[in-house]
Amino acid sequence: MKKKSLSFRTKILLCFLFIDFLFAALIISNYSMVKKAIRLDQSSATEMSEFIQKYTRYGLGGFVVVAIVMILISVFIMTNLRLHLSKLRDSSTQIAEGMDIDEIPIAVRDEFGDVFEEFNQMIRSNKKQSEQMKAVSSGNLSIEIQPRSEGDIVGV
Repeated sequence: MKKKSLSFRTKILLCFLFIDFLFAALIISNYSMVKKAIRLDQSSATEMSEFIQKYTRYGLGGFVVVAIVMILISVFIMTNLRLHLSKLRDSSTQIAEGMDIDEIPIAVRDEFGDVFEEFNQMIRSNKKQSEQMKAVSSGNLSIEIQPRSEGDIVGV
């Protein structure tokens, strides 16, 4: 059995903690710049002008870095969600159209992997029922149908 990976929830939490870390670093950096500005308050206008330009450049650079990281994390999350949900959607559509489909390959061991495993169980169950219906329709009335659960309406 494959080792269970981090849950999707945990991955998202780690991404947002990383963003918080970047913001904290940006705030600490800005704090040190402000302290320096207070010291430069008594300095010449040229030193103050150079400091403001440098501060603006660093502040803007930090903001851009944080914004890019946030965009990349958002793209990662959305791509991951879309990929997994599209697999389920496509398989569900094929089942609804009566197609005989193969199981969904399980590449992850998180919440999506659990959902895929349950979905694959449903596919196996549908295949078994399909085989039983084919046998009955071809005249084999001696086939034994086992209920899958207490609430199974086929086994009643």
